[in-house]
Amino acid sequence: FFKQKTAYEMCGRDWSSDVCSSDLLRNRDVKEGGVTKFACRVVSSSSVTAEWYKDDQLVNKWPRFTCERDEDLYALNITDAKRTDAGHIRFVARNEFGQVESNAYLNVERE
Repeated sequence: FFKQKTAYEMCGRDWSSDVCSSDLLRNRDVKEGGVTKFACRVVSSSSVTAEWYKDDQLVNKWPRFTCERDEDLYALNITDAKRTDAGHIRFVARNEFGQVESNAYLNVERE
């Protein structure tokens, strides 16, 4: 187990034996009712299981939070943002060699 701190620390490793995230999540500001996206690129020599969390709750079947994947790019889309959506966003990618995670904060501003 290792926790992601910087892209260099993670991707300086041997990619053939570890899961590696080359893009760190960035904090996002969105107005109420707006749309935003968090994205993270993962490089791995084997299959990856990816999960998104909001304030330590798994986001998998939330109507306004949708997860998508395009090859090695994983994204969390948030539509019709509410003030209650503000909080800690965490992305976790795992495979048989370990896991990486990246964290950011979502701020939802009044219209």
